[in-house]
Amino acid sequence: MSAGHAPRSLLSSSGYTFVELLVVATIVMILASAIMPLAKVTSTRTREAELRRSLREIRTAIDKYKDAADLGQIGSLDIKVGSENYPPDL
Repeated sequence: MSAGHAPRSLLSSSGYTFVELLVVATIVMILASAIMPLAKVTSTRTREAELRRSLREIRTAIDKYKDAADLGQIGSLDIKVGSENYPPDL
């Protein structure tokens, strides 16, 4: 064996090569770039679902207010003719 050279068995089992690591890093980056738009869509859908729930809750509260006004349970407000018993701020 010449000086400065490692035995062949040590070189073959020493780990991953730079090219292998580069290929793996490239594949991971490609997969990550494909997942990012999906994460944005999921986030948007979650916000839209929360907005729909909030709007449904607001609509239910307005309908309950109108029903109470129709039954005369809300008498302290001056309800004008033609307002159909909806809150005055709408």
